[in-house]
Amino acid sequence: MGPFEAVWQWYEYARDSMDFAASEAASTAREIPPSLALARHATAEEAFENLAKAQSDLDDLTVLALFAIFEQALLDHLLQTSQRVQQGIASRLQGALADKAFRGLDRWPLGEILDVYKVAIDPTLVGLVKQVKDYRDWVAHGKRDAPAARIGPKAAHERLDSFLSALP
Repeated sequence: MGPFEAVWQWYEYARDSMDFAASEAASTAREIPPSLALARHATAEEAFENLAKAQSDLDDLTVLALFAIFEQALLDHLLQTSQRVQQGIASRLQGALADKAFRGLDRWPLGEILDVYKVAIDPTLVGLVKQVKDYRDWVAHGKRDAPAARIGPKAAHERLDSFLSALP
């Protein structure tokens, strides 16, 4: 089971449940359930607008969750790689330089970390992952203005999984 599987499973379950609720509400003459309407006195049109917003929010939160998993996996890889480099150093001076260079590795800006990987991973894929990062940042920081690129959960999942699969 890959690192994204648990998130992807709950996303698909929630999305399918929302699709089913919308289909049921649209195909029956019954009243829209209050939980779907998000307010007891909402009209059917308002209930469908609320459901569409909930689906959009679910997509955005899924991208955010996928990226959080990716970011931790990337950091783990970077730390392991730096430890392997430091273990292979023969002189004390080189060791001291490596210690200084790798200090605070977990606080490096993520965009710069991704750029480091361009020597080992297709730069186009790195750019696509940076788009996911930018979209995640947009979601996480209040969705102000319009995002530079809208990234759905499927595209985010594919890009992030491809990047992690390509790690040396």
